Amino acid sequence: MLEYVVIDHPPLAPQACVGCTRQQGPTLDMQREILGYGRLYLCLRCAKNAARLFGLVDIGKVDQLEAYAEQVLGLERDLAVLTTERDTALTNFALSARSANTLAERVTELQDRCTHLESRIREEAEVSLSLVGGS
Repeated sequence: MLEYVVIDHPPLAPQACVGCTRQQGPTLDMQREILGYGRLYLCLRCAKNAARLFGLVDIGKVDQLEAYAEQVLGLERDLAVLTTERDTALTNFALSARSANTLAERVTELQDRCTHLESRIREEAEVSLSLVGGS
């Protein structure tokens, strides 16, 4: 017996579920072809119905599990978005911190320069006052 394969949509003729002719969504490729018909595919809806008819599953529980799986997928998508937003915020914070450090260094440099210039101005003023006879 060949292994069945789950695919997104039937690629080979007749490109449809053998049970309902659905062409979208998860589909079971049965790895068999019938002369004059083509490849055998079974959609998820028909597979669930067959499993229910054979008494293999409780469809209510399967539906509930599928709903939970959808919720988990939604939460995983939300988590991915939030993780990206967090990483962006951390990067921006790091850049801001670097910018703040750079600005702080620049302020310190300018304060030192102002102190130096004030000192030179005082010295020049003293020299100028001494030239004109001031104290």
